[in-house]
Amino acid sequence: MYTLEKTITNTITFGFPHDFNKSIHICYGIDNNFVRGSITSIASIIKNNPNKNFTFHVIISNLNNYSKNMFKLLSEQYSLNIYIYEINLEIISKIVKLGRFQISLYYRFIFPLILKNINKCIYIDADIICLNNADYLFNLELNNNIIAAIPDTIKTNAERFLDKQLSSLNPNTHKYFNAGLLVINIPLWNKFMISEKAIHMLNTQDFTCKDQDVLNILCTNNIKYLPKEYNCIDTNEISNIKNIVLLHLTISPKPWFLAYKISPYFDKFKYNTYMLYEKLTPYKLIPPQEPKTYKELEHYSKMLRKSGYYLTAIKYYLKYLIAKIKKIIIPTRLYYVSH
Repeated sequence: MYTLEKTITNTITFGFPHDFNKSIHICYGIDNNFVRGSITSIASIIKNNPNKNFTFHVIISNLNNYSKNMFKLLSEQYSLNIYIYEINLEIISKIVKLGRFQISLYYRFIFPLILKNINKCIYIDADIICLNNADYLFNLELNNNIIAAIPDTIKTNAERFLDKQLSSLNPNTHKYFNAGLLVINIPLWNKFMISEKAIHMLNTQDFTCKDQDVLNILCTNNIKYLPKEYNCIDTNEISNIKNIVLLHLTISPKPWFLAYKISPYFDKFKYNTYMLYEKLTPYKLIPPQEPKTYKELEHYSKMLRKSGYYLTAIKYYLKYLIAKIKKIIIPTRLYYVSH
């Protein structure tokens, strides 16, 4: 029988001898598209929290050699301890029903299982940047709480309680939280079998926000709520942006994508903040990430056209057509050849 922790088939370690038990453990669950964001996130944490003993853990699927080398260079640049856990997608597909959501959403359920011998870890989405000292977060006592998290935006809080799947939650006692930043009480999490229960719920019920919804249900009444400065999604909800500790870049495309600067969601403050820290990484001289899939190419072509870049829009539309033909026609040919 497969279990979540058995989905990890290889571990790569970068770093130096250190006291594992005295580390601050920071965790990311990503695929190759978010390697650049996670590396920038790590650099921002190091920059604003010097002289701390960190251990970074990254669960990733389809790790390529380029991404692996970037983590290696980051480790060498800052003398960091980084553990890379490679996921076997064949195995995890036997445990979870993927549907339309990215499989990396499920990775946060694995960390408490593979780090079962430590008391606490901090899960951070790869699109979160650290802007200030985070000692409060690192020294946080969870006591009898399973997790610590930040209430989601005011609009999201109201909307989520209207969801029939979340009808068991009481808005008078429960604040709907964002799962992009979680301080996890590992012994308590495992005692209540949160990972196993979450996967069962996701496999048997349909949720709008998948992992986030089930965690809100499973952890209710055992949550320590944090100030929004520790997972700022909407800067308008913060009285002073200088007090933001962790900035969450939730909008797509992300700042490290070529499409971000012409996106209708472009935010100069968020872009400049992200780039400030990317310049501290091995990506500092690397151009923004180009659209790769035919859907990304089509979307980018449309944005270029709307922004008035007509010739460039035509260029990327042609790239989109070629990519779509390769995606649809070539697999079909292979099917008929093999049959």
